[in-house]
Amino acid sequence: MRTTITILTFLLFFLCNAQDKVNVVFERLYHPNGKLYIEHEYDTVLNCYAGKFKEFDTTGALIIEGNYKIVDSVQCKDCYDGIEGHWRKYEYIPLLSVPVGEWKYYYPNGQIKIQGTYSESVHAYCGDPNLYDKTDIEPINVWITYDFLKNGKWNYFGENGKIIKMEEYIDGALIYVKGE
Repeated sequence: MRTTITILTFLLFFLCNAQDKVNVVFERLYHPNGKLYIEHEYDTVLNCYAGKFKEFDTTGALIIEGNYKIVDSVQCKDCYDGIEGHWRKYEYIPLLSVPVGEWKYYYPNGQIKIQGTYSESVHAYCGDPNLYDKTDIEPINVWITYDFLKNGKWNYFGENGKIIKMEEYIDGALIYVKGE
């Protein structure tokens, strides 16, 4: 009986986690010169990044790599509400995917330029619903711009591979700098 429950629990866990990836495809996009531009996992139903992400320059050199996580909403830290005209803290705002975990940015020579982690919280600016298009008939859609927040240690490297600066963040707040 105990073995059956363990197997059923494992199968339920596996099926629930597999369901998250059902609509996720692996895509490759290319620069006009034919070199790889972006390689990523993408959710075709939600139309958002959903996992591994890599970006390459026009020569084919890797310049960015990290992971995205699909979320229903994220905690917003110190958001500006253009509708209300003041700063306020939203509990949660709708957002489909956010960069999470470790991200690396590279020099064209392949050396790591920046390495750090992003928080699942965001900083957002909400647009003004009183803005109109050129005809002054149709209001412009309210937009929200997101700033993804650094969290933990961020290391900055010279092209020789040596650390030139280190920063430490807590949900986007810079609390420590060493170097430069």
